[in-house]
Amino acid sequence: DANRKFLSAASRYHELSQSSEDLIRADDLLAMLGRAATCAILAPSGPQRQRVLGHIYKDSRLAELDTIEQFETHSTILKKMYKEQIIGKTELTKFESALQPHQKAVMGDGLTILERSVVEHNMIA
Repeated sequence: DANRKFLSAASRYHELSQSSEDLIRADDLLAMLGRAATCAILAPSGPQRQRVLGHIYKDSRLAELDTIEQFETHSTILKKMYKEQIIGKTELTKFESALQPHQKAVMGDGLTILERSVVEHNMIA
């Protein structure tokens, strides 16, 4: 995640979120799912991201993210990305406020990581 390898981070966070509740608290597992959603949304568009989005989309706990302030918009944006629906700027404002500083970096083309990801997504949708 910190190295901007969002696709592999999303996969790893999702794997960790499915760990046994004997080893990790349920709240922490749900937070890992939220981080998986964040990284999947920020990952570059393509078939691998679509596959990761699909795994997270099919996770029965996805709707529970809405109950956590930090992740309350994640399920909506992830569902729209998975279903290839257009994402508007107003939907991204709250999501962007939940991002960590390294996830808000401005790239060489003048776009943030999130803006680039959404532009790529919306062009395909």
